[in-house]
Amino acid sequence: MQENRPDTTLINTHKLSAPARQILPIRLQKNQYAIDLIFVECVLPLTALQPIVNSADYLMGLMDYRGKSIPVIDLGLWLGMKSTESYNLDTPIIVCKNGQKQTAFVVSDVLQVEVIDPDSIKTKNTFEESNTHFEAAVNLKSHKVLLFDMKHVLSVSFITNDSNIPVVTSTPLSKQSTKDNIIKITEDK
Repeated sequence: MQENRPDTTLINTHKLSAPARQILPIRLQKNQYAIDLIFVECVLPLTALQPIVNSADYLMGLMDYRGKSIPVIDLGLWLGMKSTESYNLDTPIIVCKNGQKQTAFVVSDVLQVEVIDPDSIKTKNTFEESNTHFEAAVNLKSHKVLLFDMKHVLSVSFITNDSNIPVVTSTPLSKQSTKDNIIKITEDK
């Protein structure tokens, strides 16, 4: 006697695909780029920075982030763009992390997080073969952006490991106190 058993053989009729990724589109001057959200710890407004004497133009200084001094890099200047914008208290700083390495990046603007599917990532192989700061070109809804290779970017040593660099402690500036300082500087001239 033969039993009626259901067929329990699984047949996978769907293509296996990579999971969707979340990216943070940013603006550097008039150009748009993106950072993989997995590397972003937070976005903060510009805060008081400890300048580093005789440093590269793109190294704005050090900021105190959770009791640790981390470098703050003007991402546009680091890419070789000319400085066309001034900083203000609304200028965003993106704190990024890969393992124990943390760096903050100043950008012109932070846009809305977008979810991208793997099919929107183009020319990835081209970037893998070259020594570049980018991972791929990504198709967004209305345009393409370059996606930063944050593993590579965060591996760059923006400052030397100097045990003499103090931990920066700062108090947040209010818009009024900054405005007063600007007025005082202007009045002194």
